[in-house]
Amino acid sequence: MPHPGLKVATSPDFDGRLHDIEPEFKRSLQQLVPMLLAPSNLVPKQINGQRVRSKELLHYFKSYMNIYRGNELPEPKSMLVATAEANNLTAVAEAREVYTTLMEEICGGAR
Repeated sequence: MPHPGLKVATSPDFDGRLHDIEPEFKRSLQQLVPMLLAPSNLVPKQINGQRVRSKELLHYFKSYMNIYRGNELPEPKSMLVATAEANNLTAVAEAREVYTTLMEEICGGAR
């Protein structure tokens, strides 16, 4: 990718406006994004052999970010614990979603 421009890279006032980004960068981005998001290039993420939905990835990211907060690399055991924690959080969120859906069906929900 070409450089997005000095304003993007150095200005503390850059707020994401497209006119501040170099045209060559935008043209390259228009080629890159469709290639990255082409259905043939999208591979479902898996953890422990199970497909992970996008909303579940958030739990994994949060758990892993907590581990990498320090200046030292985490122990492998820490990564295992973080993955287990994220699995548990995902299971709780999924159970809550099922519970809410079923209760809305039974009790009428917000109609």
